Amino acid sequence: MKKEEEIVCQVDEQKTEPLARNVTEIIWLELKDLIRKAKESYGNIRKFVKEEKDREKTSTLVSKEIAILSLQVGERVQVKSAEEIKETLDEDEKLQGCAFTKEMWPYCGQEVVVFKRVDTFLNETNNKVQKISNTVLLENAYCGGERSFGEVCDRACFLFWKEAWLKRIADVTA
Repeated sequence: MKKEEEIVCQVDEQKTEPLARNVTEIIWLELKDLIRKAKESYGNIRKFVKEEKDREKTSTLVSKEIAILSLQVGERVQVKSAEEIKETLDEDEKLQGCAFTKEMWPYCGQEVVVFKRVDTFLNETNNKVQKISNTVLLENAYCGGERSFGEVCDRACFLFWKEAWLKRIADVTA
């Protein structure tokens, strides 16, 4: 008698171990992808929450009375006292996102001249040109770097002064 030919399926011929290993690898890759996406989402959520908090801070500060002097080049001004300036700052020592740095405190009470108005600037943290309002540069008022960085910074950058931190000399004598 003739022996019947066996019918063999290709799937049956494969060993189950490599298949199980492949399934495990696929599951692992999918899990890694899910973890990556979760981390990205978490990062986006943290960024969104931080931006919302910053907006809330700004809107809270905007609701305070903030001096808008529309200062012009050449005008004489006096930097307000440390106490007056502290009243305008948030917990990060900023007003509308503009920091009042350690380098600025020694100028409190001094008379200075407006060197230039600032409407846009290059934000070096993100390399984007940004708009700014009610901000000026003052003659001979620059960051020496000593208070913030020791003796490591030689740039001598102008400091950004919000008008809320300044008084016109005419207003001071009145």
